[in-house]
Amino acid sequence: PEWNRQQEEKRGLEQSRQQEEKREPERSCYQEKSQEPEQNRQQEESLKSEQSRQQEESLKSEQSRQQEESQEPEWNRQQEEKREPEQNHQQEEKREPERNCQQEEKRELKQSRQSEESPEPEQSRQQEESLKPEWNRQQAESLKPEQNRQRKESAEPKAVEERDKKPQEESRKARAQNLPNLWKCQEVPHIGWNCVGVEDLGAPVGICEMCGYQIIRYAHQMEHPDYGNLSVGCVCAGKMEGNVAEAKRREADFKNREARRESFLRRQWKRSKRGNEYLKIDGHLAVLCREEKDKWKYSIDNEFCQVGYDTREEVLQGVFRALEALRRKRT
Repeated sequence: PEWNRQQEEKRGLEQSRQQEEKREPERSCYQEKSQEPEQNRQQEESLKSEQSRQQEESLKSEQSRQQEESQEPEWNRQQEEKREPEQNHQQEEKREPERNCQQEEKRELKQSRQSEESPEPEQSRQQEESLKPEWNRQQAESLKPEQNRQRKESAEPKAVEERDKKPQEESRKARAQNLPNLWKCQEVPHIGWNCVGVEDLGAPVGICEMCGYQIIRYAHQMEHPDYGNLSVGCVCAGKMEGNVAEAKRREADFKNREARRESFLRRQWKRSKRGNEYLKIDGHLAVLCREEKDKWKYSIDNEFCQVGYDTREEVLQGVFRALEALRRKRT
């Protein structure tokens, strides 16, 4: 029985080994199939990472190339600016001996000419010194009538101006006495007015048409749908529109704009190589161009105007208005 049991165990082990050998290919095939998606996933991830790395490298190289291209003109300009003083210095050094030689030749020629013209320099100098007081006296006598005439001419406009100013003051006072005070009139509306503009009279020569006695220089043009237009002062304008602070601010803005206009018109324009006048102001580049038909145009930051102007003064006013519009947009 023991021997039979051992034989059965041997047979059982042999059968199990054979079965394992038969199952081994199936198991390996199953493992390969189970491992295949994981391998594919890993390959896809490696491909994606490689592609992203290549894209990043290409983007970095493109950005660096663009930066180099953008910086190249600036670098060239800086190099040219650095080389220009050195070249000028070298040219000056080269020209200096020639300039010195020319100056020496001019000096020698002048000395020779003086020696030829004045063989007796000491005598001529003494004669000039002796004649100088007489000449100064004659010049002073000849200039006296001219000086007197200039004094009279300079004093005459002042006298005329003072003489003309008195009648103006008298007429202004007379007009102020004759104008009615519309604040006391019930027919005139006291509120609901709108300001359509401010005008500079050039001097305090106007009279407020609302109160009838305030002398004004800056006239606020007020408009009412039920009455019409009136030219009034700042305080009356604020009362008529219901906001005195707004009227004062409007007049202050108008004064500042006029001051900027005067400063702009006094500026000195430069001339380009093409013959056009240009001016850099407030971060903008303004250029004046004169066309063949005697028409003026301007451009601001390479944007040309649509209309032409007959004179330079008119085109300057157009440039100022365009700059004021840009200033309002910026603020």
